[in-house]
Amino acid sequence: YTTLKGCILMLIDYPEYYSKDIMNKWKIVIEEHGGEVATFYNPEFVSHVICMSRMSDIYKRALEDGKCVTTAHWLNDVVIAKEYMTPHNPLHIPTQFKTGLPDCAKMKISVTGYEGKDRIYVKDMIRVIGAVYTGELSQQKHTSHLAQERRIKVHQSSEMGN
Repeated sequence: YTTLKGCILMLIDYPEYYSKDIMNKWKIVIEEHGGEVATFYNPEFVSHVICMSRMSDIYKRALEDGKCVTTAHWLNDVVIAKEYMTPHNPLHIPTQFKTGLPDCAKMKISVTGYEGKDRIYVKDMIRVIGAVYTGELSQQKHTSHLAQERRIKVHQSSEMGN
């Protein structure tokens, strides 16, 4: 594949959270799609910085240098689509926090009315903010989120004490 042809990506943040084995697999996938992985930031060569948050100096410098700064969600979407695209999804934007929002750490969130790719995106957004996704309605839920006009489950959840 040539999806990432001409792209030199630098991966930051992720090596702190994933094993070397996983990061090596990411490198293989990037190379299989025509890209290269940089081991240090050089604005003359690096075209993309892939990061989780906006907390690092490299993130700030890459923005100043006009580089594409995005997340692994973007990389995944490009690889799956086998087509280069600009970051366009909220999950493609690095967060303003490193490990989730403290207020969300103990939250359990369920969703209904989302299907397919949209459901995956919503579940990922829940995890990114530091909350726990659960597929069931119960009294332990902090909140339920609905797509469209499917309000019956919120009502049922309210009857259960939420």
